[in-house]
Amino acid sequence: MKIKDIRFKIIASSDLLYRASIKSFGIISVLNKKTIYDNVLRDVETGYADSEGAFWLASGMFDIREYPELSIPEAIELIKKNANTCYPNKCKNRTKIV
Repeated sequence: MKIKDIRFKIIASSDLLYRASIKSFGIISVLNKKTIYDNVLRDVETGYADSEGAFWLASGMFDIREYPELSIPEAIELIKKNANTCYPNKCKNRTKIV
């Protein structure tokens, strides 16, 4: 299975949140949101939560959907490599993704 094969579901309203649960891997989410600067600029963040609750978040216009040919394991590794906002041991008190 590749990223292009995943069916992301829209979860949120004004800030677009796309989420996909992937059996045996966890959850990949993509958030397209307004920033705090005049509500004009936007940022895209990609998050990955594994089945044990560890979480990685790559922000700064990082959208894993722009890599459609990556396999799921490759995509997860790319998210982890680009995680600059949140990663295990940094975001222990984050809100649990459901």
